[in-house]
Amino acid sequence: MSDPELEGAPAPWLNELLACPFCRGALVSGSEDSLSHGEGGFECLSCEARFPVVAGVPRLTRESACRVARNDQEKDRKTLAVRKAFEHQWRAFGSNPRIFGKTREEMRELVTGSRIGPWIDENYYRDRLVLDAGCGHGRYVQEFAEMGARVVGLDMGEGHLVAARKGLPSHLKDQVAWIQGDLLHCPLQLDQFDLVFCDGVIHHTRDPRLAFARLAGLVVQGGSLYVWVYPRGGRLWEATHRSLRAVTTRLPPRVLEKLCYVLAPLLAIVPTYSSTRPSRASFSECAQVVYDWLSPAYQSHHTEDEVESWYREEGLLKVARLPVAVGMIGRKEE
Repeated sequence: MSDPELEGAPAPWLNELLACPFCRGALVSGSEDSLSHGEGGFECLSCEARFPVVAGVPRLTRESACRVARNDQEKDRKTLAVRKAFEHQWRAFGSNPRIFGKTREEMRELVTGSRIGPWIDENYYRDRLVLDAGCGHGRYVQEFAEMGARVVGLDMGEGHLVAARKGLPSHLKDQVAWIQGDLLHCPLQLDQFDLVFCDGVIHHTRDPRLAFARLAGLVVQGGSLYVWVYPRGGRLWEATHRSLRAVTTRLPPRVLEKLCYVLAPLLAIVPTYSSTRPSRASFSECAQVVYDWLSPAYQSHHTEDEVESWYREEGLLKVARLPVAVGMIGRKEE
């Protein structure tokens, strides 16, 4: 029996924003019969690729497409491993009251205060179109919507998108749309969003620079792109973590989850980007932070000069470095 909370089509305003991840062509909504999926789906007018809608979420990945010819689809095992790792993370830890040690109120502060940039405050969001690229648990999506924005939550995972959609308050459902998609084959039209928000995501792709370019292309003239990536550490720090992750990224997610509970007390002495530690967070919250670090097969580290150069190369010339290391926001001038 279907869950009534998950029934219903995606928000109607989403249709005009979608693009085919194969050819960038426009997508049109198709009937259940024409797409052979119980909830209908979308079809590309250019290459005839077809994509299902499952549990109210358009599945716009190259793997989920139904095509006459599929020989040209590339299968990146590490990308699929990253997806599975994060799907497990949000199934295992997504219901925690705090994520990365942050309450809902603290998470709102991150998108209205100095962490988001000098020209963004709570009043900015009303009637804006916002993309949360790599939305994960979906809590930022809810905060953006509560402040009056229309929001697209995009993530490469499956199960946690359904959970995020189900957990969204009913009064916000018309303002929010969810999509399963890959940043490197982004299923969205260019020049659409007032704010593209990407917090700790592109360093988990196989090509962070390309992912950044894809995000920059989605920003309208006068709009902004916020990105935070992991900072590059010293040689000993980098070598230690490479050695540790060479083992942990090969473990099954369930096994790694259990190991992370064993390692969680180490956060009392090992610093984290979220400042999560046993003295101020639950055991589960600490284990989630450890899992987030040790599980993804892709993880890159960057410098502020490097990332700022990306902004300028993509035409976002007004750039502000933020209080968090390698966190920046840039504006595409009109």
